[in-house]
Amino acid sequence: MKVAVIHFSLNFVGGAEKLCLTTISALKSVGHSVTLITVERTDWATVQKNFAEYTMPDRELFLFSAKLSKRLSNPAWAVTLFAGYLSQHIFLKMSGKYDVILSTFGDLIYSMVDVVYVNAPLKASDKFSQILPITNPSKWRFQSKLYDLSLMGFNKIPARIMLVNSTFIKQIVADCLETGSMVLAPPVDVNYFLPSNKNHRRKDKIVTLSGYSPKRHLERVPAIASLSKSGQFVIIGKTDAYSFTTIQNLTSAIKRCRLNDRVQLLQNLSRPELRKELSRAKICLHTMPNEHFGTAIIESMASGCIPIVDKSGGPWLDILEQKQGEYGYAYETLEEASEFIDQLLRDEDLRKEIASRATARSLNYDASIFSRKIVRIVELASELKRQRRKIDPYDIVTPDCKLRLSRDLEELQTDVAKASSANAYSWIKKGNITKELAEGSSRVLDIGCGWGRELARLDKAIGIDICLPFLKAAKNYTGNDVVLASTTYLPFKENAFDFLVISEVIEHLVEHEAAMKEAVRVLQNKGGIALQTPNRQITRQRAVAEGYGHVHEFNPKELFRFLTNFGFRELERFGSTIPYIPSGSRFSAYNGNRIFFSVWRVLDRLFPLKWDIIVSARLFKTQNTAETS
Repeated sequence: MKVAVIHFSLNFVGGAEKLCLTTISALKSVGHSVTLITVERTDWATVQKNFAEYTMPDRELFLFSAKLSKRLSNPAWAVTLFAGYLSQHIFLKMSGKYDVILSTFGDLIYSMVDVVYVNAPLKASDKFSQILPITNPSKWRFQSKLYDLSLMGFNKIPARIMLVNSTFIKQIVADCLETGSMVLAPPVDVNYFLPSNKNHRRKDKIVTLSGYSPKRHLERVPAIASLSKSGQFVIIGKTDAYSFTTIQNLTSAIKRCRLNDRVQLLQNLSRPELRKELSRAKICLHTMPNEHFGTAIIESMASGCIPIVDKSGGPWLDILEQKQGEYGYAYETLEEASEFIDQLLRDEDLRKEIASRATARSLNYDASIFSRKIVRIVELASELKRQRRKIDPYDIVTPDCKLRLSRDLEELQTDVAKASSANAYSWIKKGNITKELAEGSSRVLDIGCGWGRELARLDKAIGIDICLPFLKAAKNYTGNDVVLASTTYLPFKENAFDFLVISEVIEHLVEHEAAMKEAVRVLQNKGGIALQTPNRQITRQRAVAEGYGHVHEFNPKELFRFLTNFGFRELERFGSTIPYIPSGSRFSAYNGNRIFFSVWRVLDRLFPLKWDIIVSARLFKTQNTAETS
């Protein structure tokens, strides 16, 4: 598979660049061809100095050979580079050369690609006083309007999948960009810092890992140090062309508070030097409010430090999971931060207990986890492009994700007597069977939920689908939670559900075996399943031949054998109904015709054709089942 990875520039060598390089390595490790596209030529010597391990892309394309990102403070150059980045997106969208286009820097442009990763949308920067260092608040009020205007038309071409780094950014994206997204935590080299955790001879040292920029609020460090009774404070960070004023102000504050012997500034340390400093420290103090995620916090946790963070943003919502004292502490005032520091330095047993939990927590963010997930997501995006629906989703739902036709809305009902069309009659009957089978279950997953035909009848259920407009419609009409996900990659833990619903889905899947492996993984032992699919004995695979999206169909024996191979037992087949009439078929015009529907319903009662196979079963997990899944 040919993948284009577009990133503004790798020469900033920050967290976003680490994510881009990890993505390239992950894609190449499974045999995909990767082309890196940037605005300026990458200085690979600088990349090698800052990132120990990375894989070169197969090909590199860029607009400028010179390193122009240093000139971003010049408005003319800033506009030029942004225009170049925008033109690269347009060219990629029009070229059709790549199977998947992935943007790992969606902060500037979050449209016109297949997958986009957003760290912190520029559109929301003024909302939390995080203006770029190349400008200032007064200028940005005008510049932001020009920025929005330049992207107005292009943002109507949304990415197929939008990824964000934290629950915090997911909320911002929903508010400011008015779109849904999936949380994928960025990669952290946890294993590189874990050896530091073994050092038990630590000093009363408090480290702050941060770039030297105004939005980091590093002036809090000397303020907190002056309130704390003890401890040596060290700020460790990278500098750039915009760091001079920040360092100057910090130096003045340290002198003014007479903290020269307690607060130290370290700049541009190498990775081994950083690891050494963390191995000697007990606490990591994070000063930035509304931080997007906090990679440095995870590095410090892996090293055995306890994080003390501002009670906002990704560090509080995602990393600490809003649990005070479990993996660290979050403060609302500087006095509160100093009290936490004094408490931990005073109580060594408490510090060791929390540090142990913090280190275990950091393992959830290892780069290997990100690598596996990003590969699956890119493959999902490729699947979405290959299996484009014959009918555009927006032919069925409006732009605000309401069902266009009353007969589609009718399919969400539970009273079959109120059905006025063949399709509504079919879906209501099948849906009521599913509802009965799922009764008594506390955690239900509807795989391939569409706009919620089955989900509307299920309590305490979650629906997944690969079609975002349908998911939004399902949320509107059912009130249940929905998740954008592929059947071959379910973003849930093992044994997360006690009942699965797979209705009219498996016949559409090329990788139906991989999908069932995932289903088995998330279903607990002795959990139930309700599976519906067309009966090949009756359909004769017409839907496959006529292009209605069916890849293959089962007869009852084949389906029973298929489920048994995955550990399902106690299989039971239930009554079926008249067929669902696909849009575009020669009978679709008669779907709402009263005479046609009356005859159709009588035939269903007199001569039931068992058009669909509806099966219930229960999963019995064994060692072989675990290996299969």
